[in-house]
Amino acid sequence: MATTHLQDRAHSTPDPETDPTPPSIPIPDDVPDPAHAPVEEPAIPVPPIREPRV
Repeated sequence: MATTHLQDRAHSTPDPETDPTPPSIPIPDDVPDPAHAPVEEPAIPVPPIREPRV
């Protein structure tokens, strides 16, 4: 039986040679994603009040 053009190009996915990466540490659902985490603005220090020179 002759193969068609599509059958000639068909291939199976090879099995991975290495072990898959270990599962990551589970993150609780209430922790926001880093991309959507609130941004903390840097605090601007208030300069001390100086006594007027007399």
